[in-house]
Amino acid sequence: MGLRQAAQVVVSSAVSFRNEMGSWTTEIKHQELELLRAALAEPEWILCSERLPEMQELYLIAYKHYGDWRYAIACYLIDGTRWEGDDGFTYWPSHWRPMPDPPRDALK
Repeated sequence: MGLRQAAQVVVSSAVSFRNEMGSWTTEIKHQELELLRAALAEPEWILCSERLPEMQELYLIAYKHYGDWRYAIACYLIDGTRWEGDDGFTYWPSHWRPMPDPPRDALK
């Protein structure tokens, strides 16, 4: 299950109620939270034939080259027909996924 699907499950199963203070609170079941945590922990590869990403952003892509998996960082171009790698090459990947977050110590 992808992150978007997991988030939809969590949102659809959330129950709003009034707490003792009279304000509205949302309760999310433990099972749905675990589902969302699992989806956040391990990003999935997305088939290009199923869904394409936002254009003009960098993504990690995967493609087969003579039977071996290869990986590159590429941008899905505005014309919607191809991916351009940060190395200047054009790619036609089978899968893509968002770029991972930078290491935590790099953010300091």
